[in-house]
Parts: sequence; C-alpha cells; structure tokens
Amino acid sequence: MKAVASPFTYPLICDTIVVELHNATSPYNLVQSATGTINTNGTGTFYYPLAVQSGSYFVVIRHRNSLEIWSASPVLFSGSPIAYFFNDAASKAYGNNMRNLNDGNFAMFSGDVNQEGTISLTDLGIIQLSSQIFSGGYIADDLNGDGFVESSDYSLAENNLSLFALRP
Repeated sequence: MKAVASPFTYPLICDTIVVELHNATSPYNLVQSATGTINTNGTGTFYYPLAVQSGSYFVVIRHRNSLEIWSASPVLFSGSPIAYFFNDAASKAYGNNMRNLNDGNFAMFSGDVNQEGTISLTDLGIIQLSSQIFSGGYIADDLNGDGFVESSDYSLAENNLSLFALRP
C-alpha cells in the first residue's frame, strides 16, 4: 500500500517526514507508519510494508521541527494508491491547524523543536542557545532549512509561540 502526502509547499530543502496511519475510532491507535523524503515540490510517496486493510484511517504527518498535523477526517484506503494533499486547504487538517501562506497553499506550523506538541518558551530557548553557539547542519533547531540556526529561526518559532498540535 502506498500513500502520497503533501505537508509542505516548496521547502528550501528536501526533508524527511513520517506519515502515520491511525485507527478512525477512538483511541485512534497507530496502525502503521512510513518514513520518507518529500520532494522540493512538497510531495512524497510513502509505502506501508505491512498490509493495510481497506478502510478509513487518520493520516498524521510528523516533521522534525513542526507541529504534527492530522487529516481532518479519516481517509479511505481501498487497496490502491491514495493521495491526500494537506497543502491546498486549511480544512484538510484537523482543526484547520495549518498556516495560510497567502498564495493558495497551506503549511505546517514550525517551531516545535523538542517535539512535545506545543511551540513553547522551551523551544525558543533551545533555538536561542543553538544560534549563540553557531549550530548548523541538518538539525531540528534550523526551522527555515538554510543549514544555520540564527535569528530568523527564532523569529519563526516566536511567531508561532503557544500553538499546539490538534488531535481528534
């Protein structure tokens, strides 16, 4: 089974994300996950090696420094490849939990560098420390993907301060 997911629109770098499938009924247990790389156009193909039974699942996107997003409702898997695009409408994410880029596209909120579900002062502190010691490379603290942790990364997180992941 494969799914195509688009959580971002035109990132600066290709990046790795995890796409999870969760049961459509409470407590929304994890059924399976796949890790893959998204392309520069924001799309990626994710294969699920275990057989996913036909049925409906919540699709969850996880990224190294963004708030996770859940599909607004369960997505039907019917044995053939499915495509689910988060980036074309805020309503595709549970609770409309995406940023409007004002160009017809929507993106995940960035800044949750410690992946605890909230963009908080702790995240700002981590980014600030990393910028003071001139951290760089492929690290969670580099929010804009330019390879360096600097004030622009801090500003991104600061703009998203107090946002949190929304789940069914």
